[in-house]
Amino acid sequence: MYVRSIAATGLSGLARFRAAELGRRVRIAGGPRARTALADALSLALCAFDPQDIREAGAALGWGEVAVSLPDGGGLPEAVSIERPHSVLRLVAEPERRGQPLQVRVDLELSLDPPQLDTLRQAAIREPALGPALVGGAPLSLSVGWLFTRDGAVGTPSVLGARLGEVVVRPGELKDWLLALLRGLGRRTLRRRP
Repeated sequence: MYVRSIAATGLSGLARFRAAELGRRVRIAGGPRARTALADALSLALCAFDPQDIREAGAALGWGEVAVSLPDGGGLPEAVSIERPHSVLRLVAEPERRGQPLQVRVDLELSLDPPQLDTLRQAAIREPALGPALVGGAPLSLSVGWLFTRDGAVGTPSVLGARLGEVVVRPGELKDWLLALLRGLGRRTLRRRP
């Protein structure tokens, strides 16, 4: 898997960022604060689907211990309680309008690798609309958002939308194939400190 494009908003070290047409190896120009913010954006986007990924990313982001709440019957994490909210306040930019919640949005386009494509092939048996996307090698487009309370003590991750070829997933209609694909994404990345 590799990131073909990324757009991020809401981070204090990188108010708005967009990079497209990325390859397997990318060099990011800019100062250390901007590079760290971009790595933070990627961590936030890829960890949002799995409690273990959230805990690991939270540790890397300086959140301390985190408690992840899941809905009854499974699904995506609903809320994350953060031990060190001051680290969230350093990470997330102040909203443009006073009183708004702290929020981060990350839009990704991912080129899938063979294990992920195998997951989708299995899902295509039950959801034939995935077939053309698999044949055409369509990337996965994914929009992820995080809302944080004003004090940074609680965060809520959400999938704002996803697309694979002509298959569109809107907020609130999470498909089993998408959940299977998204779980564990955070563990598939390596974050190196410069």
